[in-house]
Amino acid sequence: AAVQALMEAEEAELDLLEMQLKEAHGRTTTAVGLLDSFDKRVDVLEKSMKELNESIKPMRIKQRNITAALSEVFRVLEQLNMANEVEAKIRQGPSGDYVAFAKYMHRLVEAEDFLSGPAKDFKSAPKVLEHVKTVEKVGIKQCDKALVALITRVSAAVNPLNVEKLKPSKLTESYQQAISDCVAEKKAEKKQQRRAAKENDTGKLKKSSPSKQAEYGSNDGYLPVAKEKVKDMRTLLDTIRRHPTKIDGLEWRKQYPKNRASFLYGSIKLLRIDSVMMELNLEHTLYIRGSHPFLYLLKVVAVLITSEFRLAKLGLGLEGDELVTLMDKVCEQTVSYLLDTGSNFLHLREFAREFQHFAWLDVLYQLSEGLTLFEQTLGKSNKSRNNMYSEIISFCSNLRENCKNALESFVLYVRASANHPARADCNVSQLTSTTLSYIKHLFKYLDIIVDILPYPPSSARGPQLLIDFICDTIDELVDAMKVQAANVDPLPASIFLMNNSNHILKSVTEHKDLSKNTDQKLLRDLTKTYESELSRYRTCWNPCIESLLDTKSRGKASTWSSAKYKQRITQFNEAVEELYSSQQKCVIPDKALREKVISEIRITIMPLYEGFLDRMKDVVAAEKMDKYVKFSPITLGKMFDHILAGSEAPRTNPRKAGLNK
Repeated sequence: AAVQALMEAEEAELDLLEMQLKEAHGRTTTAVGLLDSFDKRVDVLEKSMKELNESIKPMRIKQRNITAALSEVFRVLEQLNMANEVEAKIRQGPSGDYVAFAKYMHRLVEAEDFLSGPAKDFKSAPKVLEHVKTVEKVGIKQCDKALVALITRVSAAVNPLNVEKLKPSKLTESYQQAISDCVAEKKAEKKQQRRAAKENDTGKLKKSSPSKQAEYGSNDGYLPVAKEKVKDMRTLLDTIRRHPTKIDGLEWRKQYPKNRASFLYGSIKLLRIDSVMMELNLEHTLYIRGSHPFLYLLKVVAVLITSEFRLAKLGLGLEGDELVTLMDKVCEQTVSYLLDTGSNFLHLREFAREFQHFAWLDVLYQLSEGLTLFEQTLGKSNKSRNNMYSEIISFCSNLRENCKNALESFVLYVRASANHPARADCNVSQLTSTTLSYIKHLFKYLDIIVDILPYPPSSARGPQLLIDFICDTIDELVDAMKVQAANVDPLPASIFLMNNSNHILKSVTEHKDLSKNTDQKLLRDLTKTYESELSRYRTCWNPCIESLLDTKSRGKASTWSSAKYKQRITQFNEAVEELYSSQQKCVIPDKALREKVISEIRITIMPLYEGFLDRMKDVVAAEKMDKYVKFSPITLGKMFDHILAGSEAPRTNPRKAGLNK
């Protein structure tokens, strides 16, 4: 029964499903009929639209023509009304927004081009064009006025010591950077010239295009004006140059060189280098390379001139003759000040003394290195006679000649010093110390010194020149020492020459550069002089030695009488007193040399003296010995310890010291 009920339920459900399918089929048939009918109506509509489009095509063409005509009318009206539209903004001036003002001016250029070209036949064109040009002139004058104000604001003098890249610690780096920039600029110009020449030769001339002035040199180069201000200057100048309406006598052309020249000269004057140089006293000091105030001035001027050159290219976009003429005006006063100060620098006579003209060598090296910089920035002037670069070259030549004369004058100074008296203490002469220090100092300037050594053009060049100069100078020094020694007694003379020749030998052999650049013959001659004076000093002690020797005994018992011993001991006492007295103020500062000299005398005399006293005791009574013997061996030894040391030994009373060994 349950199964039967389930079957009946399933049949009822199937009947219901069959009925629903029939209804769905009926609705589908109806929908298909509707779609077929809609498709037919769409075909009819499409056909009607095509017919309509064909009928309105001429109307569309007319509509487009009307729209184009209206646009052109509006454009013409806009151009005709452009001067009226921007005139108020133009007359107000840039007011700091230079880019927006440049856009207003550009719109005037477009209006002028339109009125001078396509719309030139309009009846109102001449009158409107005249108005546009009038407003343009106002705009150019406003740009000129704004540019002058901007130039004035950025041209206040600044003490270079307050500028980071111009401080002494950074200046050398800035100077080298400026030189590198100018060298790179010069190479680029030569490359461009070679390319142009090649194109001329091949007949393929390319149309020149304005060069990009985005950068000059490296980004690390010093620029005296903030980059934002440089950009503003360029914007205003480009606005002025872009306009066909030209106005003569623009104020910025007068004010720019005037203000920048004032900035350059005013900044340099704040250093007061001329006053500092006058107050400088270098007569008794050793010059340190890179320390002279004029050298700082030279580098600051070079960096500032390069920065002005860079500013003119970046900020003004100048090139060629226009750039050269501007640089002449901007730099003339500053370069004149530099050269005037340099002239005073050359005429400070203390620099001709000893070490002080090394400042000349220092400046000559830096100036020679920086000539490319001055050539690139100042050396292209059309003024052949008053060219600032030519004046700098002339100053460099005078400086070179001064350096050459100074080297010659030092040799003459050494020679003339022969007339000065020898030192009373027989110590190393100030002339010797000065000359050796001077020669050693030369090696710090090898990069410039070999080109200006005072020798004929036919002489050997390079290192041999320096060797010749060193040897000649030392020869003059030795000759001067000998002349000075000839005016004193033989004993002090021998000590004086021994001290000086030994000091020269040690200084030469112990100095790395000097030992390599000194002729060996000179060293042999110095050694010979030293040994000769050492031998002469020993000879001065012969009276003491001879008074102690009994040449007739030859190892046997002495045959001298008591009177003979008394005579010889008296002679010995007098000789020792005289030698000690004559050497009381003398000194040998070299400890090794002094020990060598004294030890040789001590080794020779002390054994003789002790043997002499032993023999004398056998002949002379003890009470008489105490009367004639002034120096015990201990006292004599102490005297040797203090001799040539610059101090007198406390001589013990022989009677209290005793003679027992």
